[in-house]
Amino acid sequence: MYEVFQIENGTGNRSRIPAGTSVTDAAYDDNDTSLSVTSTSTRWIDTATYPTQFPIDIIIGGERMTCTDITGAALTQTFTVTRSVNGVVKSHTAGAAVQIFRPPVIAR
Repeated sequence: MYEVFQIENGTGNRSRIPAGTSVTDAAYDDNDTSLSVTSTSTRWIDTATYPTQFPIDIIIGGERMTCTDITGAALTQTFTVTRSVNGVVKSHTAGAAVQIFRPPVIAR
């Protein structure tokens, strides 16, 4: 099965394609649902600008989460998530990598 996506132009648009590195800003317990995330070069899309693109599934340290809301117009943003979508329940350290779950690949 293939999932087709559209690439958009413009600053501040991730369009579900990983760009640069994103990490957690603090340590989080296994039940925290609001996460502060900083990206190195390109911020994530936000729900105010791209409401139809949500929810987005992300993965941090092997734990899959469903991100229902992203706020913030700078490289540091707040993610509202549903935890343990894949049954993994764990705490995360500051600086943990934040990635799109099943990132798309470009083929020829």
